[in-house]
Amino acid sequence: MLCRVGRRAERAFVFATLTRMELEVWAGIPGREGQQDGEVSEASLSYPERLAEDNLGNLYIVERNRAHLRRLSPAGRIDTIVPRASGSATNMGAIWSIAVAPDDTIYVYSNSRLWRGVASEGCNEVPMEMGPEVAIIDFVLARDQSIIGTSSEGRGLLGVSWSGRVEELGCGDVSPSRIAASSEGDFYMTADRCVLKKASGSSNPKHFAPTNQRTDGRGPETWFTDSGGGIDIDGDGRIYVADGFGYVFSVANDGKVSILADLDEGTQDVLVSRNGHLLVADYFNHAVLRSTEVVTPKGQRAALDWTTQQQPDPR
Repeated sequence: MLCRVGRRAERAFVFATLTRMELEVWAGIPGREGQQDGEVSEASLSYPERLAEDNLGNLYIVERNRAHLRRLSPAGRIDTIVPRASGSATNMGAIWSIAVAPDDTIYVYSNSRLWRGVASEGCNEVPMEMGPEVAIIDFVLARDQSIIGTSSEGRGLLGVSWSGRVEELGCGDVSPSRIAASSEGDFYMTADRCVLKKASGSSNPKHFAPTNQRTDGRGPETWFTDSGGGIDIDGDGRIYVADGFGYVFSVANDGKVSILADLDEGTQDVLVSRNGHLLVADYFNHAVLRSTEVVTPKGQRAALDWTTQQQPDPR
């Protein structure tokens, strides 16, 4: 399936470069909503929203108003992980974010709670007393697997330790949405229709992209339609953004933005897979798409620290 400039072409992206990326259906049956497990050629998805991958090549898909977690195995089978018929993860609630630790342990954030080992029978709630006042939109795991996440309560970037201590890591007056970490330990976040960069060791993030702006008396105008979709980084440091409204962008190291795809609407997440393919959650088509060409796979990510006093892992 070739990407295209769709019905929103009149909403001019005057500074962006239009490129073409060929995508193929990787999971789900386009246009058919369902939650049938089985071989990937027959299994169906329902509004995929978040993507994550472990080192074994298992793809995890959060779907249907964040209430279900599915797993696509390297062998080509899709299974439902959450909710289970029984067990501690049965009533987990809406899954807002998902991350994979270096040891392939799956973490999800749900209703002010963090769950560990979601893909295994030993799933359990992590004893982090964050409290309902801390609402995490997206997160990555630090060296000690505490949380570095974005907050929906206007608190910017947060660090949350195992003991539940919350520290504001600085985001100025902006409210970041999605977050990704580079192999150098820098953070890139979507916020207010742009991409912010918080360099390792810096106190506040800075505007990174888009670099081309015009001022017409109303302030700088960017061309990201929204900041509700996903963000990821390949091994060359190129950033990929799904804006939530159908566009997939790439952002070069110098901040130059290119449009890779227009799927009309519903690009909820983007992921650089371990073998270098770009995966896109096509929400309204009930499918996960994969680029036929490859980008540079991710390198080994630098250890992320946000506190000088590491918290003990309670496991």
